[in-house]
Amino acid sequence: MSLIETCTERLAAAIRTGDVYKRYKRALDELKLMPEEKAKMDELRILNYRMQNEEKDIDLYEAIDQVAERMDELLEIPQVREFLLAEQALCRQLQNINATIHQGIEIDVPDL
Repeated sequence: MSLIETCTERLAAAIRTGDVYKRYKRALDELKLMPEEKAKMDELRILNYRMQNEEKDIDLYEAIDQVAERMDELLEIPQVREFLLAEQALCRQLQNINATIHQGIEIDVPDL
């Protein structure tokens, strides 16, 4: 195994044993106990993904309204709210790790 592979495995292990990931897993496990709410949450996440990545096939104004309306309803459920906060914290942690790696490596990318 190369040094990069070893370090990557160690980083993944460190993330899995960290508080942010543990919070995310607890929140996910709690949400899984509520299959109907989890299904609604997953539908909302899919709609949000499509809205951000498939702009050609979706009416953005309608999609934004749907997301906002559904989000307000779902955020009233404590388990959903905790899951979203935990997921956001994990995503931010992963983004910060990615940014740190990119800052430490010189890659010649043209300005877009």
